[in-house]
Amino acid sequence: MHDKVNSISSNKSSPNTQDKISVCNIDLLAEKSFKASINNQEKECSPCSIPNELRPLDYVKREIETKLMSQEVSAAKSKLSITPSMLELYKNADKIDFQSFLISVSYYIIVISGYQKTAITSCEKYDLHKKTWKECNCISHPKTKFSAISYSNSKVLILGGKLGNGRRTDLIEEYDITNNSWSVFASKLTSGRSSFGLTSDDNGLFMAGGSDGNILNVFQYFRLTSNEWILLPDMMHKREEFGLVMGPDNIIYAIGGFDGKECLNKAERYIIQSKTWESIAPLNIARRSLSVVVLPDGIYALGGYDGKHFLSSVEK
Repeated sequence: MHDKVNSISSNKSSPNTQDKISVCNIDLLAEKSFKASINNQEKECSPCSIPNELRPLDYVKREIETKLMSQEVSAAKSKLSITPSMLELYKNADKIDFQSFLISVSYYIIVISGYQKTAITSCEKYDLHKKTWKECNCISHPKTKFSAISYSNSKVLILGGKLGNGRRTDLIEEYDITNNSWSVFASKLTSGRSSFGLTSDDNGLFMAGGSDGNILNVFQYFRLTSNEWILLPDMMHKREEFGLVMGPDNIIYAIGGFDGKECLNKAERYIIQSKTWESIAPLNIARRSLSVVVLPDGIYALGGYDGKHFLSSVEK
């Protein structure tokens, strides 16, 4: 139905420091862009430049300045994981301007490939501060129903999807933001697949469901350090075109989708420590091709298709 889009922010620093990026997949906002609390082993970061309206309470302001990632923290430090305290920081906050916050920590939105009568190869970048679009080098293969995610300091992986001829691909492509260049990644998916869920932790990627011609409930982990795929326990339900996110509690949530017969309101979560899936409260409206966004105060399901109508509603 629609492809997942990543927004990439790049902040040029001095020649002696690394370029810094953050990713907010439409279904993955908090995991990368809003990430993360600094643990006791890390040096205290300088105050972050968050608009004043994001600091409704004095204690929120203090906690944000000392615990949240500032724009001066390097990309290496930004690989820290989210902790449950992220929600506590905003527990009593009465006014959060998430739109302004997004603009304050992310500088670019990158739109890759997609569909316009036919699959297209174009790639373009939107500067949130200048409010201008700029064309980037095209992806090598036009594709739809793929997933994309940031890794390393300035690179994005584009996994799987359907090629222009409708064939599902196992190809992984890499986009280098700094050099504005594309290359084929060293590894591939275990099979050609489209419409799957994708999220990440510090060391690799979690990939779930989707379709290889049959709708799947398979769940895998790709370890970036060794380029190997590891099979994890299957999801409880087969689904494609669903949302998969890492919550602020470091638990993975699979929400909505399509099982081949009907749109789903079913939701489940994977507890990494126990390696188990469990059901959670269903959506109020069954929906596929939705976007799922993680924010400090919860997980939001946006839009999608209910089998009859395209949706504009949002659930939390």
